[in-house]
Amino acid sequence: MLIQILTFIFALLILIESLYYLTHRQKSFLGFPYHHPKAQNKLCLFWGVVMLILTIIVVITAFINDPVIILWTLAACCLIEVAMSFTTVSLLLK
Repeated sequence: MLIQILTFIFALLILIESLYYLTHRQKSFLGFPYHHPKAQNKLCLFWGVVMLILTIIVVITAFINDPVIILWTLAACCLIEVAMSFTTVSLLLK
């Protein structure tokens, strides 16, 4: 039961992050200057949609309540988060 609650909390965090990416396509991103508007728009749209899909997958795995599937899903989400942070930082520091 506790793993389901924690998985739902993780899904909520991913949802908040995806909504941040989708709402900041045309704005200053994390306080950094707005140097590459087209690339930032595409990057934010891509990662926002990916995070929404991950949110749905995490919620489904929470309902399935199989610890092995939850573990693999959370590990994959963490690796995708790392890839997202690398691409975002590389764009912002250009």
